[in-house]
Amino acid sequence: MRNIIYEAKLGESIQNAIKESLYISRIEETKVQFDFNNQTIIVDHLKDTEESVYLRWQKENERKVAEYKKTDEHIEQQKQMEEESVQFNNDMKSLLTNKPKKINRRFILWLKDFTEKADHVSVSFDKQEVLDYLESLGFKDAEYVGYKGKWTTEKLIKYTVGQIINCLHSFGSPHPITIQFCDDILKRKDFDANNVNFVF
Repeated sequence: MRNIIYEAKLGESIQNAIKESLYISRIEETKVQFDFNNQTIIVDHLKDTEESVYLRWQKENERKVAEYKKTDEHIEQQKQMEEESVQFNNDMKSLLTNKPKKINRRFILWLKDFTEKADHVSVSFDKQEVLDYLESLGFKDAEYVGYKGKWTTEKLIKYTVGQIINCLHSFGSPHPITIQFCDDILKRKDFDANNVNFVF
């Protein structure tokens, strides 16, 4: 008798897939198989339990991971990630050493660059140093959140930096959407020259 095929649903956990397959196996009194993370699993209600099937799947999964880590592809990826980590951290150190003293085009470009670097998983930096810097320029946490009036360039800058401050407090790094906010500011007609300075 051919095995019954159980189709694991998108987003379904391995534990639930095992549970459903064993249930079908008991009802139909036959073996049930399903695919999960490129692994075919066969369950038999006569000899399997949820725990035994899970441990079997976990063991095979760990074997495949260990096997992959020995491949040239993985070794090259790790080397590349390490090199990128060193580069990103060096870039971040340079950014924090050369913080703009005025609120102008260079400042917005700095915010954009900082957000890109801070979003990298291996980058570390002194969060308090950045907070102190932004607050010393007159910016406040979550400024203009919920504002429904006319958006001037000054308000957009305050809102953007306020979001960065808020994210630094809450998550440790700015949200990537900050990059789009910076691009929007740089495109504004009253912010198209290097000599534009704002004082808050």
